[in-house]
Amino acid sequence: MKAQASEIYEIKEIFGSRLVGTKIEYHVKWKGWPLSDATWEPAAHLDGSAELIAEFEQAQSETKQTKAK
Repeated sequence: MKAQASEIYEIKEIFGSRLVGTKIEYHVKWKGWPLSDATWEPAAHLDGSAELIAEFEQAQSETKQTKAK
């Protein structure tokens, strides 16, 4: 979840990742917000979202395995 000015935003989906320097960032679609408002967030900003991150990473791993065949 993303917190700013005492507001908490709920993640709908993580649909991308990238490496910035040595840190990973995730492309986050926020619940109730259009895709155009998706943001790149460092993993450290996504406290409490370990399950969503794990689901995304698992899906990425499966996609890479499928493409390798």
